[in-house]
Amino acid sequence: MGTWGHTAFENDQALDWFSNELEHSADNSTLASAFEAIVSADANGYIDTDEACSALAAAEIVAAMIGRPLENLNPTIADWVARHPIEIDDGLIAAAIQAVTRVAANSELRDLWEEGDTSGPWGASNADLLRRLSR
Repeated sequence: MGTWGHTAFENDQALDWFSNELEHSADNSTLASAFEAIVSADANGYIDTDEACSALAAAEIVAAMIGRPLENLNPTIADWVARHPIEIDDGLIAAAIQAVTRVAANSELRDLWEEGDTSGPWGASNADLLRRLSR
């Protein structure tokens, strides 16, 4: 995985998910699908990196769409959000919160961050995302 930072869109998988899945979408089904892969998994199941990256990226999109974007959100992502006024309901926000919580607690992505002894910034980024998703 090509990663250069601790926020959701600072890795290749998240940008690939955006380009291949979300960029051409006109509704919230792609966002919901990214969360469903996480929230429908076995409660003790291990979340793989690709699913985790996609879910965190989708959660950042949701946060931006409810008016609480990441301070330095990727300009391409911010432009897409501005041009796509997709309805975000409470259920989608709840799914985003649940997905971020699960990824942060038990996932291959978390383990990868811990291997590099840089989980502190990644954990702080997830905590910030959860704060911005909470109404």
